[in-house]
Amino acid sequence: MISASQAIPSDWALRCGGGALTLGYDVATTEKKSSNPSSLTVMEKLEGIHWERLVVRWKSEDPEAAYQMIASILDARPANDWRRLCIDATSERYHAQNTRKKFRGRLQVVLVVSSETIDWEKEKFSYKTLLGDLYVSAFEDGIIALPPEPFILGDHRLVKKQGGGYTTEVDEDGNHGDTFDSGKLAYWGHVLKGGPVRAQAVRVGNYGANDPLRARPGVIGPIGRMTGRPHWTLST
Repeated sequence: MISASQAIPSDWALRCGGGALTLGYDVATTEKKSSNPSSLTVMEKLEGIHWERLVVRWKSEDPEAAYQMIASILDARPANDWRRLCIDATSERYHAQNTRKKFRGRLQVVLVVSSETIDWEKEKFSYKTLLGDLYVSAFEDGIIALPPEPFILGDHRLVKKQGGGYTTEVDEDGNHGDTFDSGKLAYWGHVLKGGPVRAQAVRVGNYGANDPLRARPGVIGPIGRMTGRPHWTLST
């Protein structure tokens, strides 16, 4: 089993700046006889930018690996920092439900079934299309700071807009846009309204572009290149 200590840098949380945090969890599935990885993204909303502070991708058949990693991530920051955990429950609904039971006492847990529909701004969308559109629009608006790691950029580029929805290629290693999916789930956690009211002290003064804990937002396009300073990331 993958342990959290092996998979996650112990000091990743030092890159957070005290903003609201969400977790997006894309649960592993099987496609074309190849096991897709699971992926977790931690996203911090700070000064209008959504920073992907941690991206983890792994393969394991043991659900305890996921539970351990989620618990380790939550333990790394104060409880009041955490806003939501959004989980893709499309294919692995039983595991998603068990994950919600384990962590709903620590933060709000939202299950997302991609094939279900939602009314959004007087139109009807599938969750897959809506979350994908919102995430891509956030890139176009320059409010997503994505780590410029090759495995993350390559994984995001496996996702293609086709007609009114999204399709995803599977590469030779079984990667299937998993970090794109965990990223859009983490962003959905910030888009959703409601939840507990929280107040916190914020850092003021010399907290700008030269701060070592900051990265620069960027935009990723079909042939574009993401710019920005890397955050802690890992592919296992």
